[in-house]
This record gives sequence, structure tokens and C-alpha cells, in this order.
Amino acid sequence: MTWLKLLQFCSSVVHCLSLHIPSVNATVTQLLDPGNLVLIQNDDKRVVWQGFDYPTHHLIPYMKLGLDRRTDFNRFLTSWKFPTDPGTGKNSLRKYTSGSAQIFLYQGSEPLWRSGNWNRLRWSGLPVMMHRTIINASFLNNQDEISYMFTVVNAPVFSRMTVDLDDYLQRYTWQETKGKWFSFYTAPRDRCDKYSRCGPNSNWDNSLAEFECTCLVGFEPKSPRDWFLKDGSAGRLRKEGAKVCGNGEGFVKVEDAKPPDTTVARVNMNISMEACREECRKECSCSGYAAANVSGSGSGCLSWHGGWGRKDLCVCGCHHSRYASI
Repeated sequence: MTWLKLLQFCSSVVHCLSLHIPSVNATVTQLLDPGNLVLIQNDDKRVVWQGFDYPTHHLIPYMKLGLDRRTDFNRFLTSWKFPTDPGTGKNSLRKYTSGSAQIFLYQGSEPLWRSGNWNRLRWSGLPVMMHRTIINASFLNNQDEISYMFTVVNAPVFSRMTVDLDDYLQRYTWQETKGKWFSFYTAPRDRCDKYSRCGPNSNWDNSLAEFECTCLVGFEPKSPRDWFLKDGSAGRLRKEGAKVCGNGEGFVKVEDAKPPDTTVARVNMNISMEACREECRKECSCSGYAAANVSGSGSGCLSWHGGWGRKDLCVCGCHHSRYASI
């Protein structure tokens, strides 16, 4: 058995790890340039352990967030327990791989925020992304892994992501001239960005002054009393007499919106938007569709079925369009 200990000032143990390795002399510890502490087996140069697999509350360049499908090893962030205690806290940032993969911020088991799906350019729920000349974000989804990683294009730039104690995901960059970290973005950004603020068959619109929850076309409040008290959590119902499947229903375009929760969305990357629309129109259960790939003129198909197609829809300046059935 090999023991790996990290010491503070040569005495206080910061971290202790035990590994089953046949020979103690067969390994060497290295600190790589990106900051990854690795334990390497001498004979075949195989990495038997690396610190980047255990990111705690920070994600830095070259760290991966997500699932290694070969080993079923899941990498995720957790907040500290207290400001002075780095133990596992209540908040976590995890990749959810069902449907069209997203990143979720959780408090315990309750979702607080989601990134939206990766649309080949960015996470659809993040309207602000660092310019690609500074930060390069990448998403990988193949038979071996599903992961997110970012790198710094220009070496003098320092950037990090962290999950804090106050239920937020923060992206920081280092300002050399001021000698401090600058908050580049925060998620959730506002009340609209929090998970499922309005109930089914509605969306949240920050441009509205009175009440931000709005009904989708063809729907009305399930509980008018709660609605007028500015509580939209009960959701909306289809209006009496509204057209249903097979009676001439169509679609309404919801502009500039974070697509609904894609956890149970159907994904088909091999068809056009026109074909996606036709597929959705043919199925009574299809409640909406959107482009899976927004690069170029848009392609691929995300479709939602049943009530899931109207969950956590937010008009939030995300530069993404989605079509809801009416």
C-alpha cells in the first residue's frame, strides 16, 4: 500500500490518501504546470491518481466536470461546509447526462439553477460567455466520457469557477493591475434564472414590471386567485375550447429564451429544423421543439413531450428560440 500525504509547513496534514500499488518504489509524484498533482507509475508512466479528479469547490483550466463512462467515475464541485471548513457543504455543481446534458447547481437534492443544454457554441442558458480569444470552453460527449472543460487561450489570463456557500456559481478572472479577483458572471443571475420559478405552461419574462410569470398562448392560470397574488407556481391550463391535437393547432415562437429543462427531451442530431417541426406536429404529446445546434442556420432537434416541454422556460436574453405548441 502507498500513502500520499500533503503537509502544511512540514507538520500539519492537509490531505492523506492510501492507494493499493504493488511496489512503493514503483511510483513518483509530480506537480504539473496546470496545477494537477499526479501519482505516476514508473514502469508504464500510467497516472494512478490525480488531484484534478477531486476538484472540491473550484474548477480551474484543464479540470473536467462530468462522467467517465469507462469507470463510472463522476467529477463534480461541492461548496465548503463553512467559510473556515473545507468539508463537503450543502451545494454542488453536477453534470446531468440524461436527455440533452446540462449542468445543475443543487442545494442538497433540490435544483437551484441549470445551465441549459450545450448548443455547439455555449450553454444555452448563459447569455454571457468569455470571448474565445481568452477562454475556450469545450463539451465532450462520446462512448468514453461526457464532460465539460475550459482552457485559457492567453497564458497571462487566470480564471476559475467556484460553488460558494450562498447558493451561487461564480466565474472569476484575475485583474493584474488591481491585484484581485473580478467576478465575471454569477449564476443564477436573478429570480428568473432560478430553477422553475413559474409553473407549467408559462414562462418568466424579466421585461414585465408587474408580474414576471406569463401564460403561453392558449393557456390560462390554473389558480386565478394565486396568479393575481403573484404566485405562478400552480402553472397554467389549456383554455376551455382551445384547439387540441388533430384540430389545427400550431406553434408559437418564444424568442430570446433559455430552452425548457432538457433532462427528458428527445434528441436527434441528424434532422433539420423543418423535419423537427414536422415530427413534433405529428405527435399529440409533443409540446415544443428547438434547434439542438444553433451554429449556422440551426440544425438537430430537441423536442419535449407532455408537461416537460413547458418546465423552467425563461425569457432571459439567452439568444435562443424555442417553438411551443398551441
